[in-house]
Amino acid sequence: MEETVRALFASRGDILNSEEMNFTPFDFKCIGSIFALPEVHFSEDYKIFVWYIPKGILPIDVNEIERWLVDAPQGNHWFLSERNLTSQSELLLSKLDNIQFWDSPLFSSWIGKAVLNGDIESILNTKTDDVTTQNYFKSIYNQDVETIFLRPIVDLESWLDNRGWATVNTIPIVLECKLWSISGSLVGPSGEMESKNWQIIEDPWSESTGEFSNDEVLESYLNLRKIKSSNSWLSNEKLFKNLKPLLDTRRIQKGSESSSKVKSMLLEWWRADLDTISMSSSILLIPGWNLQFEGGDEQILHGRNGKLYDNK
Repeated sequence: MEETVRALFASRGDILNSEEMNFTPFDFKCIGSIFALPEVHFSEDYKIFVWYIPKGILPIDVNEIERWLVDAPQGNHWFLSERNLTSQSELLLSKLDNIQFWDSPLFSSWIGKAVLNGDIESILNTKTDDVTTQNYFKSIYNQDVETIFLRPIVDLESWLDNRGWATVNTIPIVLECKLWSISGSLVGPSGEMESKNWQIIEDPWSESTGEFSNDEVLESYLNLRKIKSSNSWLSNEKLFKNLKPLLDTRRIQKGSESSSKVKSMLLEWWRADLDTISMSSSILLIPGWNLQFEGGDEQILHGRNGKLYDNK
């Protein structure tokens, strides 16, 4: 995850200055400093030390915070942590206006949103001879060529603000769907036939099918938690029923005049011959978020249609 943070800063042109510490801050690792960042604001105009805390079995107790404070350099501090705080630690840090602490849910949400928005994607296309860099990108990104990941349509912040849910905790996830690759024949109005290929999305969350476009694909994405719908995949009978209107197409009759009025009168149907159809499926992932409400309730926000589904 540390490498992911560095990739995010680098992709948007924020250069972290290297900092050598004369003490070992336990699992608190300073990954650099910078004078300004859009995510955090402090009352004093000092440089910002960015700290990363990896996963651990226990939350961060007040003794760890106090030991770090003894040797911490002067300035502002932003913690990105995969460990949460104990209530005592949280109380201690709340009294210090030069420290901002992002716990695991907030940290994960920030990283996930950056990836889904494509903020980190461009750095993967940068040519490099650094084997170490290449290896860690392979480890944090899912590069499975058999899996396709669609871009989100929903703007999470706007969606939450419009419902008065700006403080709801959100964790990025991916929703499992199917991409059907279909080949077969179209039959014209005079019985003529031609070969045709289609790609159709089957979304069990919305229990719907729709056309697929390569323009909506996100080339790179993090290995986020994958969630399967409680709904079953469509039966063959229902799948074919849903596919028929997506496969059929209307065309302008050959030899018709060029005016738009005449064209609208001379459109003709080319129908898919279902007896010639062959199909295969692969996994397609849709972005989403797990919304965690006060009281423990959770729901899943679909990143394409903006609808909520139960997290079962």
